[in-house]
Amino acid sequence: MGYLGSAFVDFPAARVTASVETRSTDFDETSFTASGAELGLTGISSASGVATCSVDSLGYGLGLSVVRPTFSFYASGTKFDYSSYDCTATVTSTTSGSTTSPVSPGGRAPIHVTLPAAVTQLASNVTTRFGGYSSTRVPREGALLDSSVMVGASFALTARNTLGVELYHDSEEFAQSDTTTALAYLAFPLTRSVSMNVTAGASESDVLKNTVFAGVKLTGRSLAERGCGARHGARLFLATFSQPRTEWYV
Repeated sequence: MGYLGSAFVDFPAARVTASVETRSTDFDETSFTASGAELGLTGISSASGVATCSVDSLGYGLGLSVVRPTFSFYASGTKFDYSSYDCTATVTSTTSGSTTSPVSPGGRAPIHVTLPAAVTQLASNVTTRFGGYSSTRVPREGALLDSSVMVGASFALTARNTLGVELYHDSEEFAQSDTTTALAYLAFPLTRSVSMNVTAGASESDVLKNTVFAGVKLTGRSLAERGCGARHGARLFLATFSQPRTEWYV
């Protein structure tokens, strides 16, 4: 769950936007093995069990957009601060030296862990599962990012046809993975009330390497809506081709 707030200042041909985002993320329960020192257990080499973890983040963003009669330029960047870590770890077995002993149910109270490094270790089975997927598997808004930067520009080819290019770079917080995505789109009218946006691009990450994708977005206005400027649309994400696998989404 999260909240996003923004404020902007308009200039004759530009807009500067500042944003603040808060988010609370709960991870699925996961098994773990950690050292006794990480869990604050004395006389124990390592401990295993299950952990339920969460983390709170605060993001600061700044954006700039410039609009001219024949082109527009926009750029934005967001930095995230993960300042609140929390885990409840239930130990099911411990190891002292070379001896591993099971812990009877209810024999040891759950351990409350708040050290960032320890929480990252306990939740690693969940967080690394999505490493490198910030631009392909999940929306950017759903990824746990350290930072995100984008730049883009659009150009009016004719009075109704627009060509655009965008570049994104995302750094993930827990997976230690960077993803760079470049895309281009062409927007043109199909009818007087329906327009089409065709997008194609490619992503490269430390985990998935090369991925190409394509998509189509339709936007339409009914006769009654034209007077008030309301719009409705539909988007079809066609396909993603990844190495070494091929994946299709509809």
